[in-house]
Parts: sequence; structure tokens; C-alpha cells
Amino acid sequence: MNKRIMAATLSAAMALGLTACGGAGGSTTTAAKTEAAKTTAAAASTTTAATTKADAAQSSDGSAVEINFWHSMGGKNGEVLAQIVDSYNASQSKVHVTAIYQGDYYTSIANAQTAIAAGNGPDLIQSGTGQVFLLSSTEGIVANMYDYLDKNDGLSRDDFYNSFTYMYESDQNGKKFLSCLPMGSSTPVLYCNKTLLDKAGVSIPKTWDEMKEACATLVDGGYCDYGFAQPRDSWYFWMAIPNFTGKEAFSSDGLKLDCKDEAVKTYTFAQDLIKKNYMYPGPASEGGATINQMMQSQQCAFCINSVGGLKNQETAAEAGGFELVVSDVPAGATKDVPSGGNVLVMLEGDQKKKDATWDFLKWMYTSDDGIAKFIANSGYFAPTEAVKNSKPVAEKLANDENYKRAYSAIDNVNSNYYMVNGSSNLSTPIMTFMDAVFYDLEDPAAQYDVLKEACDEALAEANDK
Repeated sequence: MNKRIMAATLSAAMALGLTACGGAGGSTTTAAKTEAAKTTAAAASTTTAATTKADAAQSSDGSAVEINFWHSMGGKNGEVLAQIVDSYNASQSKVHVTAIYQGDYYTSIANAQTAIAAGNGPDLIQSGTGQVFLLSSTEGIVANMYDYLDKNDGLSRDDFYNSFTYMYESDQNGKKFLSCLPMGSSTPVLYCNKTLLDKAGVSIPKTWDEMKEACATLVDGGYCDYGFAQPRDSWYFWMAIPNFTGKEAFSSDGLKLDCKDEAVKTYTFAQDLIKKNYMYPGPASEGGATINQMMQSQQCAFCINSVGGLKNQETAAEAGGFELVVSDVPAGATKDVPSGGNVLVMLEGDQKKKDATWDFLKWMYTSDDGIAKFIANSGYFAPTEAVKNSKPVAEKLANDENYKRAYSAIDNVNSNYYMVNGSSNLSTPIMTFMDAVFYDLEDPAAQYDVLKEACDEALAEANDK
């Protein structure tokens, strides 16, 4: 039996290129097209280069060990990540990392699954927090980070904030197992076009009732086409029901979906917003990039997305000529929101490749030119205290008011909301439910019954019951 407390978060998020990041656009609106998009295995490209000196594994012939790093960072976040990889390559000569953009989190994981099955998968993947379980739920696919962290080689498990790490821990064959390391941690926030709100005489909404009223004024008054937009990601399932109703989605033992009345109430409310164009559910592919463009062109006044998309939203606001303000997600019965973001997953394989990948990872977490630079230039939360206290992040917190407001959203995080028992993939049935309700406007009650059967079956199988 392999039991684990896990978080099957949904998002994008999590950053502005889909739950947490970016991409190059695209649109699809039916559940069928959405499901197809998730399994597409077309890999995009974007690479970085440069080389010179370090202490990692090296090929027997003296050449650098080549590491392929697949990621989902588009826009400004992607540019920063390319600079980070260049800096690492320039810092040593024994390892060379090539960063390859794979599209949003779902597309990237689908590409990885296809490549792994063909025997030519990457060495390192940046995954969304809700998508990592699509790989780690099968033993032998991902490497155990404890094999490296436990060596006390300059980076230990205790360095990482527990709230961003514990959900990836499990017991495999009597051994502690950690499937990934948090990279950019996040939570959803509300991005607001303050200029448009002032023009319409609308205040930043603090509750969902206020959001509905604000959107009615903005959309019905002709100030914009949509009230708020939200990327397509299972992250928001974990946010919506507890936030709107105050009820956790799963039973207290983590073995069953247990929120039918609350789910119907939440998603009936959301459907009403969609029908009136008060809410725009992002497309299946590159939803973050689409929503960035909508904000820039002022087609919508708000978007709910990861704190990691702050830099992309600031860029959109500058190009669109409006003042951007970051606020909390509107409150329902509570202000609570889930944590999420993205993680770094090392795949199993050749030991020399894994050692070289670890050298890159260790550098990422300990150099100001690594994850500290990524955090300071994106908007994500730091995964470790050392990164938070690094010069780039400390200066960002001191000088950027929107980042300070975004960082304060961590106070609203309640990780208990997505606690389930057992290592299983819940993201797929959750997205099937959300697609049917959001895109096809299917009956929430009927779709909940389908979702409950799928989730309960997956959790029973994960717990051998």
C-alpha cells in the first residue's frame, strides 16, 4: 500500500501563463477539444546556451554532461528563466543545461509522458503543482529528492518551507520519498485594472457579491467585454468550493469527495456569471497568455491568477496604459485560497545525468542568480527562507508595492482544503468536470455525480480499499 497525503491543486497558477505561467496563446471552448489539447504531444522550442566551469559530474571523455530542462514559462518569466540557465552554464564547464519551452503545464506533462514512453524523456521538468502527480503516481518515473537532500550537500529538506513541500512526500517500499522540489510557490490573487474601475466608478470588490455587482456595472455599462477572466486549471476547483461556501471538498479522512450541495451552489453561481459575460473561463491551451492579452487590451477589468504572473501583468498594464493593483481574491464564506505554483521534477535515468541535474538544482537554490532571481522578477513566493532573504527578493519586497500586497496573500492560504489520502491523479476528472460546467454549461449536479464516482474510485484504488 502506498499512502500519501497529497494536494491535487489546480492551476495555472499557477503564474500568468496558466496557473502559474505563460505561453503563446490559443483558444478552444468545448470539453472535447479541451481533453484533446491535454494529450497533445507537440513540443515547442526555446533554448539557452553558454558554458564554462563547476563541480558536477562530467562525461568520461571530459565533455560537459548535457541536461534537457523542459519548462512552462512564457513571456517575461520565460525570458528570466533563460537568463538563469545561461548564468549557470557560464559558471562551470562540466554540465550544460538546455532549456526547452513546452507550453502550459498540461501540455508539458502530456509531452513528457509521450517522450518517457518512447525512451527519450527530459532530465528535468518544471511542472505545475497539480500536474506533478500525473508523473509521480507511477513508481520508477521520477527520482527521489531525498537521495540528494539527505546527503547534506549544501541543501537539505529543512531548508524548504513545509507548507510548500509536504504534499510531495510519500512512503515507497518503506523508504521516504520526495517527488520534487518547490520552485515558485504561489496562491491566487485578483489583478485589477484600477484605471478602468475608476472610470466606471467601481471599487475593488472584496466579496463575491461585490464582484458580481462590479461586473454588472462594467459589462452592462459597456466599459469592457468581460468582468473577470480565470485560466483553465484544476487549481481553482480547490479554491472555489471552500472559499465560496466554507466547506472542504473532500471528507475528513481524505477518501471521498463530499461536497455536492456546496459544489452545486458554487458552480451554479459561476455559470450565471459566465452566461452574462461577467466571467471568462480561459481556453484549454495557453490560457494565461490569452488572459494577459485580454487585460492589456482592457477587454476585462480583472483576472484571477497566480502571484507568479505579477511581472507579466505589470507588462500588460504598461502596454495597455492602465494602473494595475493587486488585491485578494474576493471572499465568500471565507477568504481562504490554496497554495500552488510550480515544482522541479528530476526524472529517473542514468546516474551521471542525475548527478549533473542535481548540480544544477543545488546551484538554482543557493545562488542569487538562480531561483532568487526568478522569484524577484516574477512575483512567486520564495520556496526557502534563504531565497526570501536573498538580496534580489529582499529588494523586491522593499520597493514594489504590488509585490508586497501579493506576498501578503500568503496569509490567506489554507492547505487543509485540498488534503486527500492516497497518491492518485485527481486533476483529470476535476478538469473534465470544470470543462463541462464552464464551457458546455452542463448541469453542475449531474456533473458532480460523475466527478464523485471518478474521484472516489481513484482514491479507493490508491488506498487499496
